[in-house]
Amino acid sequence: MTVYVDTNVLVDLVDEERPLFKEASVLFNAAAQNKLRIVLSSQSVADCAYVIRKAPREQFKRKMKELLHYIVILPITDMEILRALKSDCPDFEDALQIACAESNTVNILVTNNKKDFERFTDLPVYTSKEFVMRITR
Repeated sequence: MTVYVDTNVLVDLVDEERPLFKEASVLFNAAAQNKLRIVLSSQSVADCAYVIRKAPREQFKRKMKELLHYIVILPITDMEILRALKSDCPDFEDALQIACAESNTVNILVTNNKKDFERFTDLPVYTSKEFVMRITR
């Protein structure tokens, strides 16, 4: 199973103070144990670095280097940008995430901004909490 992870879930993993850190950890640990495949966009990495810029830079770098052993980073190309521009989704960043997920072979999209995603994609959309409950049954 290939799971596309939105930026906010990556931020939850990198910033241990966030309320959904535990759920993000379970999700990414499942990928580390080869129970599922996690993909995310290169834009998510850049956005995560920006969001947590007040945290020690080394913390971000260490976590990303670790993640690169078991996740796949997908590029945002002109195709995804055009697709996002044509989308009815009012949030361009969300539209980019959806376009990237739909341009690749993914089964599920995980975001903690579910209501803004599920109206604009046919992919199944779960929050990190919902998805963790699904995979830990």
